[in-house]
Amino acid sequence: MAWAAYDDIVYALIPRILPKPLYIERDCDFGQLSSRPVECGYFYVTERRSENRGMTIRMPVAIFRNEDSVEHPDPVLLIGGGPGIAAFPMRLGTRQFWLGATGDHPWLEGRDLIVYDQRGAGQASPLLDCPGLKEGYTWLDDFRTNKAPNAAAATKRAVAECRDSLLAEGIDLTAYNTPALAADVADLRVALGIETWNLWGASYGSAVAMEVMRRHPEGIRSAILTGVLPPQARFYADRIENFAVLLERLSDRCESRSACSKSALALNQDLGEAGRRLHENPDTDFVKVKRIDELWQVDVDDRMLFHLIFLLLFEDERLANYPDLVEQLKEGSLHEFEDLINFLDFATMGPVMSVGMRMSVECNDWTETDAATVDQLAARYKALGNWIRWDSRPGWCAEWTTTEAPAIDPSPIKSDIPTLLLNGAYDTAMPAAWAERAAETLSRGQLFVFPASGHFLDSNPCAGLLIGEFLNDPVNRPVNPCFAREKPLVFN
Repeated sequence: MAWAAYDDIVYALIPRILPKPLYIERDCDFGQLSSRPVECGYFYVTERRSENRGMTIRMPVAIFRNEDSVEHPDPVLLIGGGPGIAAFPMRLGTRQFWLGATGDHPWLEGRDLIVYDQRGAGQASPLLDCPGLKEGYTWLDDFRTNKAPNAAAATKRAVAECRDSLLAEGIDLTAYNTPALAADVADLRVALGIETWNLWGASYGSAVAMEVMRRHPEGIRSAILTGVLPPQARFYADRIENFAVLLERLSDRCESRSACSKSALALNQDLGEAGRRLHENPDTDFVKVKRIDELWQVDVDDRMLFHLIFLLLFEDERLANYPDLVEQLKEGSLHEFEDLINFLDFATMGPVMSVGMRMSVECNDWTETDAATVDQLAARYKALGNWIRWDSRPGWCAEWTTTEAPAIDPSPIKSDIPTLLLNGAYDTAMPAAWAERAAETLSRGQLFVFPASGHFLDSNPCAGLLIGEFLNDPVNRPVNPCFAREKPLVFN
């Protein structure tokens, strides 16, 4: 606590307008997380550096130092996802989100790993969080057995109240976007005195990394992008279409495998029937979710069903169990979902997520799906129609910011920086097609699509081997034979 108070005093003494980015080393305030020694510090920038105005932003940094016999002068910077997720474990217990933050990956041999909280998130100051919104609303509120009347209107009021509270603190919500995060990365390299480094952008972090490559290419030796989000992607509509196509592909894959014992038609019919049953009788089964200091009873309807399948398919193991999952749903069992719902509620409304930061980036960078497009998508994919309408939820951004145009340039990133792109073929969050489109304009891009993987590639041993080979020789395409041994999806 004493060090936290001292850090706050230093923060208060930092000039409101900084002539250049500033890094101040400090003692680490968390326990041993790695076999490597860790250096901690705070990184300071001006909120709107280009206009030389706004408040001073403070972002925590952790550097996991290399102690190998081999030493490389170019560290790796981890750019976290979300947007709005705390990037590395300090007091928030976020180790399960960013295992790479411990610095113990074998492919890091000889290099430091730098991890930081992005502006507005984690333990950055100011923190764009909405405690009132978290306590009074969760994405589960629409599904509570005894939900409050006019829940949607209450949610919009809570969003507006959070916005007003942050504005009253002097925070410029339009300054929290992908280009601003990219400028922070460029300034961090300068503040740390690093000549060259390697960017590692994971999920939404890949969007930030590509924006750095476009706007601030100086000092970038190479870039690693996992779960790729390029600026030309239609963030909402593309993911909906991709999810619908992936469900069809999973069904077709099941039909082609003798061990699956289901035709594509039968599997689709079973899933559709489960959706219809839950739409008509959402209170026939429910799960319990711990919220703050109370236990909520949550009904699972067709919207919740497809939302959870969307998220379950992030994991390779769940992908392999997809036919069994559909069979359980057909029989009315929701046991597979209870732990996921609790975990997802923690991830989206718990201490690891800055709700205000997430809304700022999404509302500043991407245009919401208009009602006509939502209706078209719902009509095209009828079984998913109710989920599509719920997941799109247009209107929140009107309560949050008033930007006239997206902050991010939607044109493709053109760069000759050596880039390794890794994506899962069954990634529901970041479609493999996005990685393919990104690679088209990266003249030195190397794309690997893992044929049986979803969103999470960090635990894939072959992905680590490819990254390690690429870091040691970013000019040539990795040739490790492990990728040739990656097999198409096989169901359990």
